[in-house]
This record gives sequence, structure tokens and C-alpha cells, in this order.
Amino acid sequence: MCELFAMSSRTPTTLTYSLAEFSRKGSGQRQNRDGWGIAPARDNDALLIKEPAPAADSVWVRFIAGNPVDTTLAIAHVRHATRGKHTMENTHPFQRVLGTRTQLFAHNRMYEEAGKLVGPKSPGMHIKKCWACAAEKDMNLAGLNMGLQDSQTILVASVPLDDNGWEELKEGTALAVNGGRVIACD
Repeated sequence: MCELFAMSSRTPTTLTYSLAEFSRKGSGQRQNRDGWGIAPARDNDALLIKEPAPAADSVWVRFIAGNPVDTTLAIAHVRHATRGKHTMENTHPFQRVLGTRTQLFAHNRMYEEAGKLVGPKSPGMHIKKCWACAAEKDMNLAGLNMGLQDSQTILVASVPLDDNGWEELKEGTALAVNGGRVIACD
């Protein structure tokens, strides 16, 4: 199963997404060794770094770990290929530009069965709305470190990163977030 993480906040948040944990999930000892990617975004653009290879072997992963970024949106993904070749185009996240805005996308094992879109499968997806998290100012959740500037932050993960405040999304849910808010959920 692929691992997916996303963060959206109203104001720039200092983010370090572990990269010890990220590497372990993307190592040859786990099944998630078919690629990885991370895309922090701010304003109308994003920095997309990804490879169709194990994160544990990546020089980029070590670079990212040593260079925290201030971002309002980030998506990270570790791939376990069930379909498709191990190529850059099959490694998430991916981006498209619409007008002057960069759009970031990732999915977690969504595919088509008999013409119907299906996913995510177990363990599913979970969301945490951090309106009160700002009281902590710094959060450390399973290798994710965030320096919160604001109380309006949303986290989405394939597996809850701690034991507090995560809600499971129903199978097949499509979710769009922006500025620390859910702007579409279907």
C-alpha cells in the first residue's frame, strides 16, 4: 500500500517531513520501494522532488531532511507499485499548471474497476483539522515536524500520525484543501 501525506495551512508553516521515517517506508525492507515524492507549495508555485527508486537510497531525501521549508501546502507520497512501470511519470505527487496556478495531485491506490473509480483501499485515508493545534506551536507526529504559525491547518494521511483527532474518510472520497480549509469533499 502506498503511503500518502498532505498538509494545508492558512499561513506558511515550517515543515520537515522526516526523512528518516520516509526513507524507512521507502526502503528495500518494506514493500514501498517503488518511488517517492514530496512537493511543498507556496503562493502560485511548487517545488516537486521525486524519484522512481527507494527513498532509503536517495541523496535528495537526505537533502530535504536537512533543509526545512516554509510552505502553505505540501504533499508527500511513497509508492508501492501495483500497476505501471517504475518511471517518473508513475511516481507521485504530480503537478499540472492551470492558468497561472500549479495544481498538485496524488492518489492512494485509486483505479478503475468496470468503469467505476474505486479507492482508497484499506488502510484508507484520514484527516485531522488542527484548529487548536497552534497552542502547541511545534508538532512532531511520526517523523513530521511542523512549526505552526496559525491555528488553521489540515493534515491528511493514509495512516493517522498520532492518537488524537483523526477522522477516517469514506472509501472513494475525493478531497480538495486550500489555505487550511477543506474546499471540496465528495
